[in-house]
Amino acid sequence: MIRASKKGDLIKLCYTQSCQAIAKHDISVWNDHVVVSRGIIIDTATMRVIARPFNKFFNEFEYKKLSIPIPTHLQSWVTEKYDGVLIIPYRNGDRLAFSSRGGFENEYIDMAHHIATFDDLPVERYTFMFELISPKFTDYAKNGHLVTSYDRNALILIGVRDMGTKKLLTPPSVIKLARSLDLEPYHVHDVSIENIHESKRDINGSSFEGWVIFFKNTFLVKIKRDEYFHRFASARWLSRKNVIKSLRDKVFDQRVAGLHESIRPHAIAMYKNTRKKRDEFLKNIDIIFHRIPNIIKQDRQSYFFFIKKHYPDVDKYLSAMYCKKGNADVLHKMFYRDCLVHGLDDTND
Repeated sequence: MIRASKKGDLIKLCYTQSCQAIAKHDISVWNDHVVVSRGIIIDTATMRVIARPFNKFFNEFEYKKLSIPIPTHLQSWVTEKYDGVLIIPYRNGDRLAFSSRGGFENEYIDMAHHIATFDDLPVERYTFMFELISPKFTDYAKNGHLVTSYDRNALILIGVRDMGTKKLLTPPSVIKLARSLDLEPYHVHDVSIENIHESKRDINGSSFEGWVIFFKNTFLVKIKRDEYFHRFASARWLSRKNVIKSLRDKVFDQRVAGLHESIRPHAIAMYKNTRKKRDEFLKNIDIIFHRIPNIIKQDRQSYFFFIKKHYPDVDKYLSAMYCKKGNADVLHKMFYRDCLVHGLDDTND
């Protein structure tokens, strides 16, 4: 349920992808230990927590599944929900270092170091939480979990925890601290909880994911736009494997019609690339078949012995063609099946 990443004496704890998958069917897996493990960093030499970002918090509908009441009677602020990567600064010796929710070293951390406009922060007193956003993240085939389009690279300050009191700072306090340190804070929206769902319908475009409601007792709630959920589900479907399956089952047109408009061109590009490789592969099979001398083809046993000896990697295609079963539909299904087992590039070699 919880994965540990290590760097020297430091250990970072984060819940696993399998935990998230199980939670889709059994939301009770989010116990007190798991929700805290969202990028927390512990110095094992001193057994001191040196960074503690947000606990896991939920979408509005998930709280209902957990039977946890939302404290709507309390004062609250509505901040923007960004669709990026959580970046957590910490002290590593005498320098400021970055970590992400899941580890100490990855491409997102390298990017954060590259674009950061600061070289030090009072991380002994506060845990700073930034959201790394970038237009690079809309490579849907690689980052299916990041689907909101941004036109710039940025580190947005989305939260601060006072390490003395262990409490999250309220949005006004976060913004005040951000200004004193020349950091870019999140945007606080002038919208009430009562009309936020109406606002979901009014906002257009793909550069806005939703909101986080911050209640005075530090209770947090995510509210995401329906358009975001559609885009997210479409991006999660987008993979070469799913495109090949839909071609094999002859349902690609239906599948692509249901995708979000921003994802559809990527699926069509995969479709065209797969068909191109299929046609090239089967053209080569046809060339091989017609190069085999007719005298060999006249004897079934000789033919099968010949292709197994000289063309073992594609003998089943040549067998299908010899047995008159090699019509386009059959060969296409054979190709797609091999792609799913071995991968597209291997099949095309």
